Amino acid sequence: MTVERQCKSVAAESTPNSEQQRVEAELRDRARQAELGAAIGRALTTGETLRTQLQRSAEALVEHLDAAFARFWTLNDAEGMLELQASAGLYTHLDGPHGRVPVGAFKIGLIAEERTPHLSNDVLADERISDPEWARREGMLAFAGYPLLIDERLVGVMGLFARQPLPERTLNLLASIADIVAVAIDRDRVETERGQLLLQERAARDDLETIYRVAQAVSAQLDRAALVQMVTDAATSLTGAQLGAFFYNLVDERGESYTLYALSGVPPEAFAGFPMPRNTAIFGPVFRGEGVVRLDDVLADPRYGNNPPFHGMPDGHPPVRSFMAVPVISRDAEVLGGLFFGHAQPAIFTERAERLVRGITSQAAIALDNARLYEQVQDAVRTRDEFLAAAAHDLKTPLTSVKGMTQLLLRSARRDGPLRTEQIVSRLERIDITTSQMVQQIDEMVDLTQLRMGQPLHLNRLPTDLVALVRRVTSQQQQTTDRHHLRVEATTSTLTGQWDATRLGRAIGNLLSNAIKYSPAGGEITVTIAPQDRDGTPFAIVAVRDNGVGIPPADLSRIFERFQRASNVIGQIDGAGIGLASTRQIVEQHGGTISVSTSEGTGSTFTLRLPLAAPPAPDIT
Repeated sequence: MTVERQCKSVAAESTPNSEQQRVEAELRDRARQAELGAAIGRALTTGETLRTQLQRSAEALVEHLDAAFARFWTLNDAEGMLELQASAGLYTHLDGPHGRVPVGAFKIGLIAEERTPHLSNDVLADERISDPEWARREGMLAFAGYPLLIDERLVGVMGLFARQPLPERTLNLLASIADIVAVAIDRDRVETERGQLLLQERAARDDLETIYRVAQAVSAQLDRAALVQMVTDAATSLTGAQLGAFFYNLVDERGESYTLYALSGVPPEAFAGFPMPRNTAIFGPVFRGEGVVRLDDVLADPRYGNNPPFHGMPDGHPPVRSFMAVPVISRDAEVLGGLFFGHAQPAIFTERAERLVRGITSQAAIALDNARLYEQVQDAVRTRDEFLAAAAHDLKTPLTSVKGMTQLLLRSARRDGPLRTEQIVSRLERIDITTSQMVQQIDEMVDLTQLRMGQPLHLNRLPTDLVALVRRVTSQQQQTTDRHHLRVEATTSTLTGQWDATRLGRAIGNLLSNAIKYSPAGGEITVTIAPQDRDGTPFAIVAVRDNGVGIPPADLSRIFERFQRASNVIGQIDGAGIGLASTRQIVEQHGGTISVSTSEGTGSTFTLRLPLAAPPAPDIT
């Protein structure tokens, strides 16, 4: 055979062999792609963490595509950052400059921003390669980067480098893999969110059950001090605080407000030497009911330490870094107080802790309102009982006198026969005075009840000569005592104003009756009357002075309140504490004032200041 024929024979034989090799290579590529697809499928369905799934997928890309290295990023949408989750091949670390890539930065960030794949089989000529020298040194030839999208919503980026070209069919396969991985990332997001929702739901249910248990406990407690301590202990325990305090406001029977507190986590002596919290920049919003204050580190807050004299916590105060305070507000928007919590470590109090305390404070406010109502009912019952006891006592006294006078008249008539007219008149006058006193006491009780119900007295104002009224009342009171001398001193013979003579006479009679009662040794009682002009307004001044036991200074602030008496006479001199309260109300209804000056052991002077002109009628139009 010739050389020519031999060459033709070889050529003829070589053609089918080359085609066979191409087919075999293609079959091998398809098999590798199928194996890659299966490997990716297995990696994404293992039930392991997303990071593990992505790492195994990156390793499969390197193994089956002979890639230099492959990586996956997921999107942190809140921060606009791509966070590296998996890296396999030449590089396996997750930190470094590509650990967190801003959307729009580097080639990876541009792929995310543009939501378009970036493919290149000539890396050295690619303008987006930030380090061509690195690519030349490592022999990088091809790059493929794909945005991971779910309905145009970006969830991450996939990228790989290879030292050989990436054929079209490989790029098509990578696009399919990118879609599969995007679904896996989104599925993990959905499952994570669902898990978080379940956790939140479970936590919310637990919180509600906790608040319900606390609410049941506090609602059954009507003693305010015990209730406040119970709330403080429960809230301190639930928040994880080292110390808790409940500062709450009270108003006493005189209308004066004061603050009490309950402590938890620390002994009472730990705060014994410290003043009450003041309306500072940090405490103020709570005391004003404006909202919750929750600080991870109170020492770092710019409002801290700007209030002298302490400029921070006073010496000896338990250390506090984490701080939280929640106002306690009643149903009618009244700020009842505030719960305060502290811990020596920073960042202790969470949103959940705040939510729990909010729930507890709302229940505490209801319970405190109920406790206050209960106390008011108890006070009303006590007041009623005191009123009935006072009424029984004060009405029994004149009735006893009437009965005594009547029996005296009967005995005299039976023993001596017909009585002389002057005897009858004298004793009947005593009976008349005594029964008048009883009627006056009944009228006082009616007035007190009317004013307690919020109804003003209906005054029968008529022109009245105050000098004549005082002389008449003084003369009547003189007949009730033989050991006292009642004297009237007037700087004018008449002093006329628009007054309710009956009630005003009753008020002056109360003062004289008290002067007699609280001067058990007898002596002189003086009533002075004088006009007075103050800033062009004419007044009448009536002062009743005695030389009796006087009033202790500590009792002066409450001496005009119902059922209140001087402490130095209780148990020694009878009385119910109605007269001065009634007198004050009558005087104030006339637009006047009453005051007292006293010295214990030497006597008292009660002074009335009454306007001579009646105040204008209220405008009811």
